[in-house]
Amino acid sequence: MALNVYLDTNVFDHILKKIDFTDADLELLKNAISDGKISILRSVTLVEEILPAINASDPELANRKKQLLMELTDPSKLVKNHTELLRDDINAFVNGTALPSPFTDEFPNILDELTPQASEVMVQKEVLRQTKEQKELAKQGFKDAKKESLVTIEELIGGKYKTKPGDWKRFVELGPPWLVHTLIEKLGLPDECKETVVDGVSKIRSLRLYIMSSLSYVYALQFEGYEPHTGDSRDLQHAVLASAADIYVTQDAKVRTIMKRVDVPGFEVMALQDLLQKIASL
Repeated sequence: MALNVYLDTNVFDHILKKIDFTDADLELLKNAISDGKISILRSVTLVEEILPAINASDPELANRKKQLLMELTDPSKLVKNHTELLRDDINAFVNGTALPSPFTDEFPNILDELTPQASEVMVQKEVLRQTKEQKELAKQGFKDAKKESLVTIEELIGGKYKTKPGDWKRFVELGPPWLVHTLIEKLGLPDECKETVVDGVSKIRSLRLYIMSSLSYVYALQFEGYEPHTGDSRDLQHAVLASAADIYVTQDAKVRTIMKRVDVPGFEVMALQDLLQKIASL
């Protein structure tokens, strides 16, 4: 069975611009796909991030990006929007039904949106400005989470929380309930399901990745000197979307460090070169 692989947006940039990536590497990747060793997933979020980079004055770049996505990604595996994925999984768990597929057939021609004209329309409609504002709000949200998390945890333990080297496991034990409660409110789900969903953190893959990666970000902010960036919210979205995969590939070393703390059975985080080495060993 093919390994499902989710590539962060920066991976496509490295491939296209041949940053530490050769024609031979691309051939290895394509052969692994055609041989059924791996299957690279698509997502609406991925298309949304690539679309603004396609400038109307550079149709050649537009075609190359679109062609790369068409060649590498599986059209039958388009991952749902991250909020839809979380809501569907949580509802199924609360109702005692099987978790639904993480994929959607709602946008069968999504790559048709990758055109210079579409990019120009996005700018005209100020979508890019709105996205930037959302990212800035999320950046502030991480700063607020840094303050609120410590207050919440100290309330739970009834005293001062003092971290020690390697204290991640203790931090994780205290974190999930309040994060789950916050998520339930954001998703507009009933308050009465909160405790049931807390029990589901270990059973719902998308939820576990969201909760644990969020905790890992907060831990990095709180105790490792990490400063929030406008792209952090998108990175968290990709973490949820990657729950549909066996392997999450990103060229962002800080994201890899944060994500590698997340313990999810059958889930790996790695750089592109690590993926190529893994493919070569299959």
